[in-house]
Amino acid sequence: RTIAMAISTLMCLLCHIWMGSLPSTSEPSYVCIGPLCLLGLGYSLYVSAIWPSIPYVVPRKIIGSAFGMCTALQNIALSLAPLGIGLILDNSLDERGHIDYYQGYFWVSWFIVLFTLIGFCFGIWLIFHDCAHGQILHSSDPRTAIKMLAGEHSPGEIEQIKDSMIPENLKDYYTDPTAHKSLAKSILRGNRQQVND
Repeated sequence: RTIAMAISTLMCLLCHIWMGSLPSTSEPSYVCIGPLCLLGLGYSLYVSAIWPSIPYVVPRKIIGSAFGMCTALQNIALSLAPLGIGLILDNSLDERGHIDYYQGYFWVSWFIVLFTLIGFCFGIWLIFHDCAHGQILHSSDPRTAIKMLAGEHSPGEIEQIKDSMIPENLKDYYTDPTAHKSLAKSILRGNRQQVND
């Protein structure tokens, strides 16, 4: 989930850099379809990663409050961003004192790039933070992740949980260095037999 959040923010960042560098034209242009598709993919990936992460990191009894807090913060940002964009556009004047929309929207794109870059930096920080604290956001079972977060398991039980996540047939592969070579040889042998057959 943390990697998906960082990748989605990077996609949005690249989209706004791309849109900010598009040339001004009065002719119909379909060049903007590329960055808009990238933006849509980035938003979809972000939403599908962030909302399911909330139950993983908060106790069960306050999940509703956590969702409400995230929604409130998102709505505050969605109400303040248009004010900032309007301020940029109102102050983008040409030599005659009229609003220069091309220059204004150019700076609006870079305004959004700035905030997306800040979000990308937080996404990278979140990856490292999650790795340092048991990779709770990478857990496949939210109940196990919440128990680990709440400290309901002893360190020995946590190790058993991690061990149980590795399939039995792969445990030797992870623990025995010679198993790497024998597995690679068997895969090569199997591939050769398929080619010969």
